[in-house]
This record gives sequence, C-alpha cells and structure tokens, in this order.
Amino acid sequence: MSILSNADLLRRVPLFVLLTESQAQQIANAVIKRRFKRGDRIVEQGLKSNALYIILSGRARVLASDSRGARGDSRHPAAGGLYRRDEPD
Repeated sequence: MSILSNADLLRRVPLFVLLTESQAQQIANAVIKRRFKRGDRIVEQGLKSNALYIILSGRARVLASDSRGARGDSRHPAAGGLYRRDEPD
C-alpha cells in the first residue's frame, strides 16, 4: 500500500477536485495532519479560527447553540463532506 501525498488526499475531497496540480500543491504545502480522539473539541462556536479542517476518515459531531443558548446536534459530517454554517436543516 502506498502512502498518498497531501495533494493526492486533497483531490479526494469534492471541494478540491477541480484544482490544478499547482493549486493543489500550494494548498498541500500548508497542510498539517492531526488526529483527534472521540470527544475531542476541534473548534468552538463563536471563536475565530484561521484553520480549515478536512475529515479524511471518521465523522465529526457538530454542536451548535441558538441565540438562547439551547444546544443540540446540528450535523454529522463524514470524511470528505462539507459543513457550512448557513446550510438549512
């Protein structure tokens, strides 16, 4: 089994399939791979982030609070899927 390059991994994500080789390589050069354990918090609602997280395998649970602070499951994006805050339920 061969190990895929960061650029090859990016091309497996629908958002990045149309990138040119040069574009994919530029983004791939900035990639930092991280592993998260079940229950780890990756990002927090309301805080600014300078990162984009791409799920290569597994799933993430997205919790969101409404204006009253009520909290609930919003989405469960899986590998390669996208989550946008403005998506309808």
